[in-house]
Amino acid sequence: MRAWVGLAAAGGLIAACGGPTAPITPPPTLPTPTPEPSYPVVAAAGDIACGVPLGGNSCRQADTALRVIDSAPDVVLPLGDLQYESGVYADFINVYDATWGRFREKTRPVPGNHEYLTPNAQGYFDYFDGLSAASGAAGDRDKGYYSFDLGDWHIIALNSNCGQVRGCERGSPQELWLRADLVTHHRPCTLAYWHHARFSSGPNGNHLQVEPLWMDLYDGGVDVVLNGHDHDYERFAPQTPQGLADEARGMREFGGPEPDPLRERAAQQRGAQRRDLRDPEAQAPARHLRMGVRAHCRPDVRRPGPRGLPLSFRSGFATVVGRPNVGKSTLVNRLVGEKVAIVSDKPQTTRNRILAVLNRPDGQVVLFDTPGIHKPMHRMNERMVQTAVESLAQVDLAVWLVDATEEYGPGDRYVKDVLRRAGKPVVLGLNKIDRLVKTRLLPLIDQYRRLLDFVEVVPLSALTGENVELLSGRLVAHLPEGERLYPEDFITDLPERFFVAEMIREQVLRHTREEIPYSTGVMIDSFQEGEPLVRIEASILVERQSQKGILIGRGGAMLKAIGSAARREIESFLGSKVFLGLFVKVRERWREDPAVLEEMGLGRSGR
Repeated sequence: MRAWVGLAAAGGLIAACGGPTAPITPPPTLPTPTPEPSYPVVAAAGDIACGVPLGGNSCRQADTALRVIDSAPDVVLPLGDLQYESGVYADFINVYDATWGRFREKTRPVPGNHEYLTPNAQGYFDYFDGLSAASGAAGDRDKGYYSFDLGDWHIIALNSNCGQVRGCERGSPQELWLRADLVTHHRPCTLAYWHHARFSSGPNGNHLQVEPLWMDLYDGGVDVVLNGHDHDYERFAPQTPQGLADEARGMREFGGPEPDPLRERAAQQRGAQRRDLRDPEAQAPARHLRMGVRAHCRPDVRRPGPRGLPLSFRSGFATVVGRPNVGKSTLVNRLVGEKVAIVSDKPQTTRNRILAVLNRPDGQVVLFDTPGIHKPMHRMNERMVQTAVESLAQVDLAVWLVDATEEYGPGDRYVKDVLRRAGKPVVLGLNKIDRLVKTRLLPLIDQYRRLLDFVEVVPLSALTGENVELLSGRLVAHLPEGERLYPEDFITDLPERFFVAEMIREQVLRHTREEIPYSTGVMIDSFQEGEPLVRIEASILVERQSQKGILIGRGGAMLKAIGSAARREIESFLGSKVFLGLFVKVRERWREDPAVLEEMGLGRSGR
């Protein structure tokens, strides 16, 4: 099958999708002529019409409408931001309808961000679906995504305004609908279209929020993707969801801006690996390109299985590394949805390598939460750093988490060198963006992009959860295909005694300051399960008698507060009443004692 694709004036796109019917085999004695190929034609464009306040025809809606007339399309696909500034119904009637409205009977649109400047995109849906109609040519009002067939092609309209449709992540209503649609509609070729480009070297950049949808489309063998948003257009060679060349199975994307050296350099700094992927035929600016170009549909590409959930499954190991106190444990807890690592505002909170399993419909990530990489002052710290570094040899992928609010310094430089020597793919997580002035984010991304060849850069907040689901999907995308490594309900391989000791230490960290948090350790002396309660006795180790006095407090007040808070956490964790006895013991230089470190799980292997 073939698709004929060309770019229309002012950022529009005209595509003819389909292919010649199979030639009729002539009888031996009476040849029959081969029928002429029939190509259904699709006209598509985004950012179409401007109202009078924006200069009337400054969007050139009349000119592009004439181009569409010349193409004699079978269907018209407006790619969003169809009526500036805010897509009110009156502007659709007075401006859009006078030009592109002449194709209304053939039009199947998708909404852009400007449509939603009017609450619920009411003007957009009123125009295309009908006043107050629940559904119509633009799909259901509360969705804006739908699909239909055109000849040999199945065509999927998606809504990239994720916040308006309850998200685009795995398991969201739109993503579940998409997977089901790919399974139930079998056509030789498939085209998908929406507003915000997944890949773009233009000023609006890549839009990671649609990555889960892109992944489903790739797994479903979709051939062509059309996008708007960046006004002028570029064309990409077949590629994977990670932006890597894939001539056999990759999707062709049409979207983003025309090629431009400054944009190209900015795109490389953002990680949009476009230079090698751009189709060499697409170097002419969109407004000057009038001839079609050929794209191919591949009916032999792998399609979804009969149930379609999931379309593919990936699994593997990933380690989270970084300097102390950048939020690694908070991120791991957020990713797996359970508290598997204690957190505090004190550096070097995590001392052991903690295994935690992230389970998703499309994959399983076995995460290692590791101690912060720092300059060690004691044997305990040496083993903590060794644990973090050695974890890199055991994984498929590394996550370098940095504090976006702090300046890049010697500690970060050391982590960078460790990652470079390890040679593993690295995802950069820029954490704490909830505390970052937004204008600093792009320069910060550019700064880190020059340090390593990251496979992904994800700004996030582990504390608020912003973009954590996005990171989760990107981790799965960079793992190999494979079966689950652990049962679906498995969270961690660490014993209860470990977590009990950590919960006690967490309360020590929260109730003390200065040198006390760093010179204390917790050992479980006894752990007796019974009815009606669990009896636990534990020792808190310190190195000096003065530290013991601080931990006990006047009249035992400090130790009582630590014990009460720890007991509540342990009871919640065990689901049982707990008797907790705490003792403070002085053991000089315990952080240099190999036997104590081994008992605390800080063995040479870090396990």
